[in-house]
Amino acid sequence: MELSYWHSRWINNRIGFHSAEVNPQLVRYSAQAGATPRSNVLVPLCGKSVDMKWLADRGCHVTGVEASELPCRSFFDEQGLEYTTSREGAFTVYRSGSIAIWQGDFFKFPAAGNGTFDMVFDRAALVALPAGKRAAYVQKTADLCKPGAQILLISYDYPPHDMPGPPFPVPESEIRSLYNGTMIPHLIEKEPVDPLPARFVSRGLTSLHQLTFIIRRQ
Repeated sequence: MELSYWHSRWINNRIGFHSAEVNPQLVRYSAQAGATPRSNVLVPLCGKSVDMKWLADRGCHVTGVEASELPCRSFFDEQGLEYTTSREGAFTVYRSGSIAIWQGDFFKFPAAGNGTFDMVFDRAALVALPAGKRAAYVQKTADLCKPGAQILLISYDYPPHDMPGPPFPVPESEIRSLYNGTMIPHLIEKEPVDPLPARFVSRGLTSLHQLTFIIRRQ
């Protein structure tokens, strides 16, 4: 999707993808995926995710990347955190303690960040991208990871003709194809989502599975 699409979603408060609760898969698998004190954790397409605060509270250094200004400011305001802003290249950077949110195009995140992250938490980034952008996203994410870093990835699988994305269905076979070479994906959980979210049912969805992967960079 174009960045203007996500700007519009935030401005019009069409943010059904946002959760006010910490993601249960993150709570369950964060340690296994490498979220340890002082680790550098990347959260692509982060929105105003409360998961960033949860990670920071456990000693992680958290870097979010978000296209729209509104959720960046909303995150710090809602979490009661004072923050500073600075301009770094094409990005506005919001900082408070061990949390930094870079507002701009994820695909233009500075190359100086390559090889600096111990973990990536992808709850809703890959599934937000149309098929034509996924390979570039995977490569960009891999570039930012240290050797041995791990990605905790949550994806969805559903009949592709049921409803238009986002979120898009990205099944296991596609993930294994995307994350190959220097990336080794391990499916650790595949569960049906029941009951289905009402906002998806209203769009025509008939079934949904949530897939959780830990993907290791060699």
